[in-house]
Amino acid sequence: MQQLDSVTLAQSSAAARQSVQPFAKPLQAIAVFGRSGREMDFGGLSAAQYIDHWVRAARQGDPKAAYEVYKAEAVCATADEIAPAFNAAKDRETYETERASVRALCAKVSPAQIQERLNFLQLAARKGNLDARIDYYVEGPYGRDLPAATGNDDPIVVAWKTDSYHFLQSAAQQCDPYALGLLANAFDAGDIVSRDLTMTLAYSVAESHLRKGSITSEHWNRRFGGELSPTQMEAGLKLGEKIASDSCRP
Repeated sequence: MQQLDSVTLAQSSAAARQSVQPFAKPLQAIAVFGRSGREMDFGGLSAAQYIDHWVRAARQGDPKAAYEVYKAEAVCATADEIAPAFNAAKDRETYETERASVRALCAKVSPAQIQERLNFLQLAARKGNLDARIDYYVEGPYGRDLPAATGNDDPIVVAWKTDSYHFLQSAAQQCDPYALGLLANAFDAGDIVSRDLTMTLAYSVAESHLRKGSITSEHWNRRFGGELSPTQMEAGLKLGEKIASDSCRP
């Protein structure tokens, strides 16, 4: 997570601490995460104050500012998500404490701002922000998970699929193993491209290479050998090595 390195933002943070009721220490101690799973540090500000600092530059097309606004609003998007099932009361208590922290941080952020985050995310992604390009796929076309075989004819979904594939490929070409792993998942799930297990294998191999994994061909045979022919296996392994090599060229 980037630190707040602007002198102006530091001054805003100091002023905010003097003008608003500070959060209780337990809230400060709890990490908060956005819809894409990224941890967020508001630097002592509320989400609304953080957004106010960046939003003008974001609306003027600054990709860094746009991504900062997106990250803040993506945290607020988690505040009222449906709670998962818990087997232990302690786990539910922890979850509710975290939700209370998010709600406190996001008290003055409107539903319209939360939905608007997708526009800022797309702006940052189109202007080359690597993390934004990954988050664009993770968020889904509506800012929520895309149910299988739902909305396939929706222009919003069609555009999201095309852009997501382009953004992930671009991120993968910048030597990002997470993007390679997401492409492997995408080819396996068939959510943004047609399902193709040979490509799933290739991107899985490439991700392993970039993460310096020591996975052997026997591992891949156990995982894919039941569905891919020997010829397909060989093609996938070779392509994965090439993708890894091409991705990290200086």
